[in-house]
Amino acid sequence: MGSGWWGVDFPSPSGYWFPVLSCRTAAASITATLNVSGFCDPRLDRLARRATITQASDPARARRMWSRVDHRLTDEAPWVAGATTRFAAVISERVGGYESHPVLGPLLDRLWVR
Repeated sequence: MGSGWWGVDFPSPSGYWFPVLSCRTAAASITATLNVSGFCDPRLDRLARRATITQASDPARARRMWSRVDHRLTDEAPWVAGATTRFAAVISERVGGYESHPVLGPLLDRLWVR
């Protein structure tokens, strides 16, 4: 059992799978991997690689493939969600252009002040 946190920079299933749940990361040292569960399923790895490759030519098929990965992964349960973090931002009415990224937080380059 381990604990960890992971957020992706691009909303794609492969952004979760390969760094956190692939066999390649399960083989790494526990201090050098995000795969703290040590999860490795070679069949799911192959399906995830095929889904990633298929994404460019047939997005609908790739979604079905990722759905199969998701269902099998849910059955295996190498991860159990412990918490979901929520953030609140209090800003002055003089601030405009406020946007927040779910992982990175406030996008400072978008802000302006009157």
